[in-house]
Amino acid sequence: ASGAVVLTALIVFLSSVLV
Repeated sequence: ASGAVVLTALIVFLSSVLV
């Protein structure tokens, strides 16, 4: 579960940085 949360957080973070 924690792994999924980390992946989701990374995706959101990367999206915010890229955009």
